Amino acid sequence: MAEERNAQSLIEQAERAAVAGDLAAADDLLRAAARIQEAELGPFHPDLTSTLNNLAIVAEKAGRIGDAETFYRRAAAIASA
Repeated sequence: MAEERNAQSLIEQAERAAVAGDLAAADDLLRAAARIQEAELGPFHPDLTSTLNNLAIVAEKAGRIGDAETFYRRAAAIASA
């Protein structure tokens, strides 16, 4: 049986991957969750802000500072809108 690929389950999987040190998998899962959230909730939803912030943290830990900054800025823009 295929696991349902909703945003919340992807976020939970991403958290487990990050804890295990698999930042690439965490990044992929969080990006997929963000796409779903944006499509289902809209581009200014607080849940999307949280996911983008988590993406920034993963990117920062992976040494991708430019990506981290982009995600942090987008999350901040949504939070302040």
